Amino acid sequence: MECAPASAENIIEVTESGRRVQLVQFQIHEAARQQLQDDTLAAATKRAREKAARIAGVEGWTVSELLGATTKEVSTGMDSIVDEALSDHPDTDFIPQPMVISESFEANFKLITE
Repeated sequence: MECAPASAENIIEVTESGRRVQLVQFQIHEAARQQLQDDTLAAATKRAREKAARIAGVEGWTVSELLGATTKEVSTGMDSIVDEALSDHPDTDFIPQPMVISESFEANFKLITE
């Protein structure tokens, strides 16, 4: 059964009638996903600018305009190891599914002398 949150009452009716709900899954609508991605990229750009400014400042440079930014899919290679470890200890409250780091971010800034 798939339903919007407004239809959750149907799930209650199903379970109260003696039937079972086998899976409940939440998904983000595309517009919300895009907004979250935009917010994340803006925050990553701001953090990259702050880090670049600290590094450039040591040499007497100032960070200017953003020349370019790229994202790249990443994998830690640890996914299956973590899943196996968690399945060995089912009493843990740690559930990693909501947080997945799937991309790296690289920003290039123009540097100017002070």
